[in-house]
This record gives sequence, structure tokens and C-alpha cells, in this order.
Amino acid sequence: MQPVFIRRGKGLGKQSLKQMSTGIESLDRILRGGFYEGTVCLIEDDSLAKHGLQVARCFLGKGATLQQKLFVYSHSQDEDIVPELRKLSSQESAGLRIAFRYAHYPQAESQDYAFNLSRTMKNVPKLVFKRVEGVSYRELWNTIIEDIQESLESSEDNTPLRILLKGFLGPTWNMDSFEVLQFMKSLKSLVSSLNAVCLVTVAGGSLPTETLELLEVCSDTVLSSEAFIESGGSFGDYSGLLRVVKPYRHHSLQNTDFEALTFGIKRDWRHIFIEPLSLPPEGAEGTKETLEY
Repeated sequence: MQPVFIRRGKGLGKQSLKQMSTGIESLDRILRGGFYEGTVCLIEDDSLAKHGLQVARCFLGKGATLQQKLFVYSHSQDEDIVPELRKLSSQESAGLRIAFRYAHYPQAESQDYAFNLSRTMKNVPKLVFKRVEGVSYRELWNTIIEDIQESLESSEDNTPLRILLKGFLGPTWNMDSFEVLQFMKSLKSLVSSLNAVCLVTVAGGSLPTETLELLEVCSDTVLSSEAFIESGGSFGDYSGLLRVVKPYRHHSLQNTDFEALTFGIKRDWRHIFIEPLSLPPEGAEGTKETLEY
């Protein structure tokens, strides 16, 4: 399967790198601005709380608020996946501040709204949702190409695109290792030519090790989420962990200047927050400085 270039972007040279917000302000800070345009980002989720899925939902929600084109390919019939937008009061907006010990982290653009993960947005404009169950890699590839071609108004259409492959390579996906490699190589070429961002979520624990490693090699950024069975105790208020398995390298072999690669996830029934991990001393119940929301 040869890569198909629908339109040619401006390129991803060091001076022209742009980023798309993840939809989670705290995660944007961690990733130094968000996901880079023209890249494929992999999220390895676990089977418990599925924090990675909530990250993907916020990613789509941000695109919907910016009226960007969204493409979702899923093995299940869950078209209502984009979270509802909730406008913050002036007091809540002012409360989105960062504790002084993390003040040196780059600041994301302040926002006056938040996504309510307990509710979904109806009739999302510019959203293409396809259920792809039991399809081959060629069928999936052709579906993606046809959808994007139909959405582009002209060859000069530079509207940002956000693509989500939800639950990729689950039990109903029909691909072997060679087909996965071919598909991912073609997907990377397509996303790069479009200056789009493609987010791929997988159930990391259910995939063979060699398949998971293959996906990591073919992805530009890799995140991994792990949920705790219960919060509290030695984990404090955290409900899970987010690890930066593979940060984007900016077309170089140099190490990215991340001070930490593991972060804590705080999540209630409506919202998700990600912050530098700060656990209390073992056996202690004292307070700790965290991002204040």
C-alpha cells in the first residue's frame, strides 16, 4: 500500500513546527504546547478507568470548539464521544492557576471553558464518524482517504484535521503485523502531508508485546495511562498515572528536556487533570502542593 498525498503541507521544519492543543490545559503544559502537527500520537490505555480515552475525547472537544474537521474510526457504535463544553465562571477561570513549585513549566493559553466528560455534544459540526469492525487494513485506509478527500473543499484547504483511531487493533480488527506496519507507515505519510494530528488509542495490556513495540516505533509520540484500582492511601488523590513513553524528538536524536516522564491523574465524574506527580511521604497524611483548579 503506497502512501497517498492528498495535499502538500508547508513542511515540518524546525522553524515551522506548530502544535495542536490536547484540550487539557495541564497536559498542554507537560507536552510544551500540545501535540505537534503532522504527527501520529499513540495512547496505550488500560482496561480499568480508560484515562487515555478521556484524553482523546478532550482532544476531539477542543477541535469541535475551534470548528476543525474531526474524523473518528471506532470498533464500537459510540458516535456520541465529543464531550460537552461548559463555560467557566470568572471565579473558576481565575482559579486555574499553577502552584509555585511548577511555575517554571511553560504556560498554556488560558481558557474560559472546560469539558464535562459526563455529557456529550450532540450534532457536532464537521465530524465524520465511522464504525470499522472486522475491516482489513486496505479497507480502513481507503475509508480514511475517501473521507478526507470528500471533506477538503479545495487543494488549498488548510483547515486543521484531527483524526482518532479508537481502540485500534482490538479483537474485531483484522490485521497481522506486516499489515500493521504498512498501515502505520502510510498513515504517518498522510498525516505529515496534511499537517494533521492522528491520535491512536490501544488497549496496551491486550496486545502482543511485539505488536505494541511496533506501534511505538511507528508513532511520533507515545503516552501510556495506568489506572489505580482505588484512589487514596499511598497514591493520595490520584486515580492513575500518565507516562510519556516516547516524547516527540523534533526531527533530532537529542533528548527532550522533560524533567519528569511520569505524571499523576486526578479525575472525577466530570473532569480530568494531569499534573507532576507529588506523593506524600510513606505513612504521612500531610497536605502536598499540587496544581490548583
